[in-house]
Amino acid sequence: MLTRRQFSFVVAALPLLRARQLRAAPTVPVELWGGERRTRSAADTVVVQEDGGTGYAHLREKIAPTQTTMLSTTNTNTTFQVWVAMSRQPDDQWQYLKLGGTWWRARDIGHDASGSQANFLFDRATAGRLAAALHIPMHERHKLDGGLRYSWSLPAKATTDTSIAIPVTLRIVNDGKTAVGFLRDGRFFKFAVSRDGKPVTTKVVDNLGAGTAPAELRVLKPGDTAEVTCRDLRQWAALDQPGNYEIHATFTSSLRRDGVMPTTAAEQANWWDIAPDWRGTIRVA
Repeated sequence: MLTRRQFSFVVAALPLLRARQLRAAPTVPVELWGGERRTRSAADTVVVQEDGGTGYAHLREKIAPTQTTMLSTTNTNTTFQVWVAMSRQPDDQWQYLKLGGTWWRARDIGHDASGSQANFLFDRATAGRLAAALHIPMHERHKLDGGLRYSWSLPAKATTDTSIAIPVTLRIVNDGKTAVGFLRDGRFFKFAVSRDGKPVTTKVVDNLGAGTAPAELRVLKPGDTAEVTCRDLRQWAALDQPGNYEIHATFTSSLRRDGVMPTTAAEQANWWDIAPDWRGTIRVA
């Protein structure tokens, strides 16, 4: 039986013992390899996670990364992109990352004058394990649109003459205390339209359709106002028949903290997606 003094010593020593156990815990192995995609299992292949399923790869050689960065890809910080830079790799090879006993294929690969790059996508749990194994930070997103206010406008009436444009305007006011930058470009509008309660088929508008151009990063300081306009709703739906049209408008873009384009990994986390939407009506006669 422990004496009171011995018991007190054991309790006091527990944090130190736990810290030593954590330091002594084995590191999860992480490896980066180049290799070839295969369509079936063989003696010289490994099973890899790819495109939401599994595939196979024949590994050629181990790669030493020159830089590894982890960034959140969603406002909810549930998915993370891992960007890996390395020396120039052969064009016919993909990159594969091993964490513990599991392999993943890169979602995208690229090459430039600085070398080669590979992007991997992980859920939060896996990204956390990888960050701990590599001793790198998980750059999370933080809310940037808390001070923004949105309002929409379009004409209350229109005619069936399709040569007359129907503009739709989104007005953004920064009522917050910090500056934000957003991509001001009308190409990020989307519309769903119905007439007298029945859905109207909308056209597929390409990236050059109906918007202000070129795209620009607009800085909104506290108290500033900006407008983004879709020049003509008719590019999505003709609105050439009489009736009451219900419009569901959405504008998707992203914000940058302080209105600054990121130059470092930490700054790249200062990103926030926005998708203000609105429902309104217009009478066509």
